[in-house]
Amino acid sequence: MRNSEQQTSDLLLELQGLRKDGSDYWTDLSISPIRDAKGELTQLIVVMRDITALKQSDELHARRDQQLTFAMKASNMGLFDWDIPSNTTRFSREWKSQLGYAEDEIEDRHEEWESRLHPEDRPVAIERLEKYLAGKIAIYDAVFRMRHKNGSWRWVNARGEVLRDKHGNQIRMIGCHLDITEQKQAAESLELMKFCVDHTAENVVWISRHGRILYANHACCLRYGYSADEFLNMSIWDLDVVPDYQPDLWEKHFDDLKQRGNIVLETSHRAKDGRVFLMDVSANYVKVGDRELNFAFARDISERKRAEEERRRLQEQLVHAQKLEDLGVMASGIAHDFNNLLTAMLGNASLARMELPQESPLESYLEEIESAARSAAKLTNQMLAYSGKGQFAIQPLRLDALVEESISLCKTVVEKNVEIVLDLESAPFEGDADQTRQMMVNLIANASDAFQGEPGKIYIRTGIRNVDAAKLHSMYAPNKISAGGYAFFEVKDHGCGIDKETLQKIFDPFFSTKMMGRGLGLAAVLGIVRSHRGTIHVISEPGQGTTVEVLLPAIEATVPQTRDETGEPVLNDKKTILIVDDEDFVRNFLARCMEAAGFKVLTASDGYEAIEVYRQQAAEISVVLLDLTMPRMSGMEVLKELRSLSVDLPILMISGYSEQDISKQMSKSGSCAFIQKPFSPDELIAAISTLHSSKC
Repeated sequence: MRNSEQQTSDLLLELQGLRKDGSDYWTDLSISPIRDAKGELTQLIVVMRDITALKQSDELHARRDQQLTFAMKASNMGLFDWDIPSNTTRFSREWKSQLGYAEDEIEDRHEEWESRLHPEDRPVAIERLEKYLAGKIAIYDAVFRMRHKNGSWRWVNARGEVLRDKHGNQIRMIGCHLDITEQKQAAESLELMKFCVDHTAENVVWISRHGRILYANHACCLRYGYSADEFLNMSIWDLDVVPDYQPDLWEKHFDDLKQRGNIVLETSHRAKDGRVFLMDVSANYVKVGDRELNFAFARDISERKRAEEERRRLQEQLVHAQKLEDLGVMASGIAHDFNNLLTAMLGNASLARMELPQESPLESYLEEIESAARSAAKLTNQMLAYSGKGQFAIQPLRLDALVEESISLCKTVVEKNVEIVLDLESAPFEGDADQTRQMMVNLIANASDAFQGEPGKIYIRTGIRNVDAAKLHSMYAPNKISAGGYAFFEVKDHGCGIDKETLQKIFDPFFSTKMMGRGLGLAAVLGIVRSHRGTIHVISEPGQGTTVEVLLPAIEATVPQTRDETGEPVLNDKKTILIVDDEDFVRNFLARCMEAAGFKVLTASDGYEAIEVYRQQAAEISVVLLDLTMPRMSGMEVLKELRSLSVDLPILMISGYSEQDISKQMSKSGSCAFIQKPFSPDELIAAISTLHSSKC
């Protein structure tokens, strides 16, 4: 019960009671006393009123006020009530709290709002308010910044409505401020992130569980040639050309992504114009609400793959070049030592035949020995050709002319059911005729073997073409040669072809795909091409045939070669010869040859002995036969010492190496002649005759 006195004579009471049904009710009780003239209480007037509905209404309003207060606090919303005529404004506690102030720290003045506006926003905010008050805009809704007590700036969304009197005059404006700083910052962060994603160099796409493209950034549009709107009507398999990522398999891949969270893969994509490029893709599973998405980064790795392939190719070339160099050194060394043995074998067999009586039964045996030695000599020449140190007689030639001259020989190495088709144009170059013919015959023979007994055609072409630096690169002959005009010799067949693994080995010495394959055919071809400062390309696939192209530096014109006709060697002045060689069997053979030719022979087994013999008998010695490779003192050192003793002494150098291989060394040590092992007695005597008669 609650009571209060309005006057000393009246009593006002509010009573709460309980109805018969158990519900509460409220009554408003007014008791007024009646007194007589003497002031004595004579009556009481009691008025009772049921105020239950009023009490319930008051409680409802109280609850609503409380709820509104809670809602404003929860939403960080502050209310304002602007009395326009007096320019006073009532700011709610929440309004002030938004800016960090207590309730008593901000006065009820409209200027308090204006003074806290951000300098950049004040003109726009005031202008918008004035337009609303002037009726130029129907709704007042403005966003601006206001200064917080701590000096920071808070973003505010202001809304309000004007109240008018019965005459239409503006009397009040009631509204609210909503602090949207966090939303604004989040929106700015989102906008910044969107800008970064839109403008990153990486290709970024959002893909739905069903493969639809939901977003593609600017880089994607440039890379693929589609607009952003076109992407929204596409699926990922419209880009991906790999069968694994087509519609029937996409769900499986998405489930795998969902389980793993992130997958990095390589695939191929197709642009709008049909270009296909390799892509490195990082796919990421993202769930937003009920939506399952794939957020994918894609990078074009075509150039990187090409660079890696180029590095791999260059590495293979380097390894192959090193292998060629190592094998070349080995082949050259073996050929040298082998030639020493062949010199004695071939020479002594020739001398023995000279000593035999006519129709001796031993004649045929010696012929067989000589034939075998000459075959072995051809093998050593192939080894030297492979190492790039064969004998060369460089002169202007034409590839087309050499093909025509050699066609009869070529037909002997080609199966009868294989036809040679010629397409020859003038192809002048500078080289060795015999070595070039050997190269041609070997390539044509291999083309014939590719048909494996079946009928076919071998196409041979020659001509001149301008070749750029890229075309000159070859894994087989990685010489650094310049772009320009090149004479080409091309052999093409439609035979069995060569697989990739075998292509790596075809120029290796003694490598062959035949069960009984042997020899240095293609290895010698490679050596000849490299020695002529050229290059070679081989294009082949199993079942598709093979094309071999040899490129040699072209020249302007060709000078026909004529062979010198020489008669029998004549020794005009047979005197004393000094033979210097550390191999006993070679030295003995040379001595017998020279004695048979009428020379008095002096011998020395090394350089020191040779110098001593020459000093003692210089007046008698007319020619020196000098081996290049000897222990203690090399042939070049002996040559240099002999030249210091006699400038015009005729000296014939002999070696298992080629003249080309040692020409620079000879030029530094003094002039002399040269003959390469193995040689026959007649070839040796002819060389001595020429040297002796010219007094070299």
